[in-house]
Amino acid sequence: MLHNYFFYHTCYDSELLREEIFSLDEQHIDYHLANRRVKGKMHPPLSNHFEVDVLIHQKDYDKADTILTDLIEKYKPNIVH
Repeated sequence: MLHNYFFYHTCYDSELLREEIFSLDEQHIDYHLANRRVKGKMHPPLSNHFEVDVLIHQKDYDKADTILTDLIEKYKPNIVH
């Protein structure tokens, strides 16, 4: 079990996750990734379903939040009202 790691968010975009990993590594932030993909009948074998939980160590949580908030905003889809 991972102690002192707090859930940050679930990532559904592999490109966003790649950028997050790069940024977290660059700033020497302690994090853990948990692959949430479950093999089963819900998705075809060759589907591109992607789901990863990002957990951040409590000592780095505030620092990671400032870095990742900007990245997540950049990847949000543009919603037209």
